[in-house]
Amino acid sequence: HWRCEVIHKIGSNETPADYQPSQLASSPTVDLEVFRPVLVNNLNDVIRLGQGAVVDYDAGLILTDKSVIDSSLALVKVTFNNGVKTEGEVLAIHPFLNLALIITQYN
Repeated sequence: HWRCEVIHKIGSNETPADYQPSQLASSPTVDLEVFRPVLVNNLNDVIRLGQGAVVDYDAGLILTDKSVIDSSLALVKVTFNNGVKTEGEVLAIHPFLNLALIITQYN
């Protein structure tokens, strides 16, 4: 079940802390910016951009693929469709399937 509501971009004097979690997203798709502080699998790209899908809104769980996040050491920034950015944390990376699970810090 996905709760959709009309929302607005953050104003110049507002911060993400001014929003309730239910106001953060009206779409299950989020943008991810991933910073990898160390070399992983001989790949030296430091910043990766990608998308994820919110799979459990109340728990703040986001699913993405391992081409975006391939290390649990990654620092993740999540951007919701209205421009609100929040930090995320890598919870799990599946060893065989192309899946990574992130939790956001807004809740």
